[in-house]
Amino acid sequence: MTPPSARSPAGRPPREGVPARLITAARANQAGLTLLELVLVAGLVFVLAAIAVPAARDHVDRARRAKAIAHIHDLQAKLLQFHEDADQYPDSLAAISWTERDP
Repeated sequence: MTPPSARSPAGRPPREGVPARLITAARANQAGLTLLELVLVAGLVFVLAAIAVPAARDHVDRARRAKAIAHIHDLQAKLLQFHEDADQYPDSLAAISWTERDP
């Protein structure tokens, strides 16, 4: 085993027969990401976004649909109550105090 004082700054023993300056130069070139790695990561992000965006839009559409159905049921109950009280249907939605948009 190599004594701790002879180890490189990375904690690995130095390579036998290779000058230290060449090892340092090789590590300096490996400090960043290559263009290929960046392109692969960008591609992965785009693929994940392509999967996530339609799912999010579908969720919003389902929420809007559920809200519209709830408004229709509420409107139905108010119309039936008005008909029961006045024996006729209202001329407008304002007559039953409907403040929401038309479903």
